[in-house]
Amino acid sequence: MVWNHPDQFHKAGVFSGSLWWRSTPDGGPRIMHRQVEQGTFKPGLKFFFEAGTEDESADRNANGIIDAVDDTEDLVRILEQKGYEKGRHIQYELVPGGRHNTETWAGVMPNFLDWVVKTR
Repeated sequence: MVWNHPDQFHKAGVFSGSLWWRSTPDGGPRIMHRQVEQGTFKPGLKFFFEAGTEDESADRNANGIIDAVDDTEDLVRILEQKGYEKGRHIQYELVPGGRHNTETWAGVMPNFLDWVVKTR
């Protein structure tokens, strides 16, 4: 939503994001990753990502990193290639032992809210 409507939105908060969504059932490109790769730097956009090391157990590329973390970190890298900077445009929090649940997200929520206020 934020990426496609930068005139309406300026910040994205992604907690345990479903960044694995693919364009085809047989495993085509990840939709959000492709959109960012094909897009251009959009001034004013800022991104907050959270992923937990126990969000899931799948590791489709067998690299020892669960997909939820891998997909999040891949998107952060793509954003950096577009010109977004960690600490300025991107905040990423990896939660050791974090799961895909409200308890994990609640633990990160204060940092997210501080980030929202500080990145006006």
